[in-house]
Amino acid sequence: MGFRHLTTTDRIRIETLFKLRYSTRTISAELKIHHSTIAMTEMACADPTLMLLDTRYFAALNEVTSMSLDGTTLTLANTDGTAVVVYLER
Repeated sequence: MGFRHLTTTDRIRIETLFKLRYSTRTISAELKIHHSTIAMTEMACADPTLMLLDTRYFAALNEVTSMSLDGTTLTLANTDGTAVVVYLER
């Protein structure tokens, strides 16, 4: 099993299996994802607020179909042209 980015569906399935008390290795075998990726996700899931933010962020990224750069502001938009993620320079 090689490295791959997790989809929102993967993250939800992992979170659900953790709640059902599945082990990291069992989840790894079930989803065909390396166990270290599962362990990293488990650490991120420790705080439900962070997990919710993470899930929403990646869901928004999945909607992106275009981008624009205005100075130091990068805007990612969906098919309607609605901004779904905006990055600002600090």
